[in-house]
Amino acid sequence: MKTNFLINYLFIILLVITLLLGFYGFYFEDSYKWYDAIYKTLQLFQLGAASPEQSVCINVARFLAPIVLIFGGMQLIVYVWQTGWKNLCMRSFTNHIVIIGYGNIVQKVIQKLKDDNRISGNERVIIVDPLLTEEKFSFRKILLKQEADKNLLKCRTKINKASKVIIATDNDYVNLKLREYIKDIAENIPIYIRIESLEDLKIADENTKIYKLDYPIKIDNIENHLIIVLGGGIIGKQIIRETHYKNKVFVVEQSANIINSLKDEWDDKKVCYNRADVKLSVAKDIDNILESYKEYKDIMIYICLGGDWLSFKTAYKWSRWLEKIEGKNIKICLFGNSIPSRLFDECNMSREIVKLKNINGEIIWV
Repeated sequence: MKTNFLINYLFIILLVITLLLGFYGFYFEDSYKWYDAIYKTLQLFQLGAASPEQSVCINVARFLAPIVLIFGGMQLIVYVWQTGWKNLCMRSFTNHIVIIGYGNIVQKVIQKLKDDNRISGNERVIIVDPLLTEEKFSFRKILLKQEADKNLLKCRTKINKASKVIIATDNDYVNLKLREYIKDIAENIPIYIRIESLEDLKIADENTKIYKLDYPIKIDNIENHLIIVLGGGIIGKQIIRETHYKNKVFVVEQSANIINSLKDEWDDKKVCYNRADVKLSVAKDIDNILESYKEYKDIMIYICLGGDWLSFKTAYKWSRWLEKIEGKNIKICLFGNSIPSRLFDECNMSREIVKLKNINGEIIWV
């Protein structure tokens, strides 16, 4: 995408330079009237429309003009070829699977569907996700780097000819909206929709199957601790559920929707919430939290931010800050998917302070 932009940008620059040089030469140097100067400039794109005896500007323009013409022609040929290839691939798709949202969870859903004999695993797929690195078209797989909306679903994913749809974004409300779009286009198509926060949701439709990612985690039985939970997602919610009875829980979460969802189950009297971006946290933020709950000597910090690299960076940063705090018994529990334990040694992180728990979520039907 970036390369195409640069090529188009270069073409426009060359075209503008050619037109300006031609007009300047004919109008100012050869004293043509302005409308004749425009006409003669456009004629430069025909070979032989100017002679070597004319001004320097006109001669430069007459050499640039065919270059620009060839350049533009090649761009047109490439565009027509790519468009034709995309359309050819699109037309070949039928009885395929449409996937909205992508990542590790989609691979788990596909494996679960294979295990349940709902798919063979050889189906062709169209994947829609704005976070894809690039768009790709082939007769087996199409990647669309775009936001899924009703128009795209109708025109570019051929949902009305698909066999199944997997909705896998990390936002329940977006997923439900997408389901409504799909039902308007293909009413009876089987839909597998991800719902994480709306636990009591029931959909009265035999063609819609709800799934979620379940993490079989085990939390140590602790009492009278200050529990700091960084990230209020699936794992964070399980930690709150298991620890809030006998401890003081403090949650740091960026999303207002997630905080509101947590408050529906645990109000401000049971759990304290701080809406903030953990990536922007500084040492003073930790000092403020510890000062607000200075009566607690034992502190447990659970880091469950979703991405392995973000979680590890946060654990590293916080552990460095916590090393300077005296008079407290502070531990960090880092949750990840596949964080290498060797990183602890390479970064000189104390295993006495930071405990690593790599877990793999499992897809369950709700």
